[in-house]
Amino acid sequence: VAAPGASVPLEIGLLGRAMNGAVRIEGPAAAWIEGANRQAVKKNIGERIALAFRLRMPDTINEGTITPFEVIIEEPDKEPRREQGVILIARTAGVLEAETAVIQKGRIEYREAPDLSGGGYVKVLDDGTLGFMTDAPVARRYALWLHARWEPEAEPRLRISAGDQPARELTTSYRPCDWQSAEQANTKMYQHYDLYTRHWGWYRIGDILLETGEQRLWIDLEKGADLDVAVIVPQTDAVDFAMMNLTQNWNYAPWDCPE
Repeated sequence: VAAPGASVPLEIGLLGRAMNGAVRIEGPAAAWIEGANRQAVKKNIGERIALAFRLRMPDTINEGTITPFEVIIEEPDKEPRREQGVILIARTAGVLEAETAVIQKGRIEYREAPDLSGGGYVKVLDDGTLGFMTDAPVARRYALWLHARWEPEAEPRLRISAGDQPARELTTSYRPCDWQSAEQANTKMYQHYDLYTRHWGWYRIGDILLETGEQRLWIDLEKGADLDVAVIVPQTDAVDFAMMNLTQNWNYAPWDCPE
């Protein structure tokens, strides 16, 4: 997630088997790379390395624009491996990895999961509170999107407070409902055969009022909740539509998503 005109890092991590080749970036977003779009790679088996690219977003691009790119891993005598990514243009108040949160109370553990944002998530083993620091570029109304799941026996409830706003009690919902409700964290999901609890979903919470600058965001979760990442983006029609396209389509058939 990047703002118009911003210069942002793109880090690509490699681990596992030995490799002697290169990594390059292709696709529409490759035109925004500052410097070379290809880097040589030589690594030993089991070694973990990180490649750093940097992209500068166009100043005139509209918020809500989704721009794809491909990471291509090249090795001699092998078919190139292609991994897809997208950039959402939005003036975010934070992409908040759960493992970076301040644990205010409760028993909360970090679990590794390479396929999730940041390579891991937090599991709430006893009712607890996570604290994040947001940094709003402008004072406005934002939407909070949580990548989360709940165990079958857990109560799918949460409580949030941001800045000077009073705390809000919310329940999660995957059924057709009022997305403007201040009492629900909404998603869309194929709900049969217990998929609601076995798969991660993106939950939208609207009407987060933030002033310019840094403010604390608190999220209370009950036992049995898992949290991967929280994304705070402007609550506008364009950005809401883009986030729906990026997140809700994945919920219907997560087994069809790229690994």
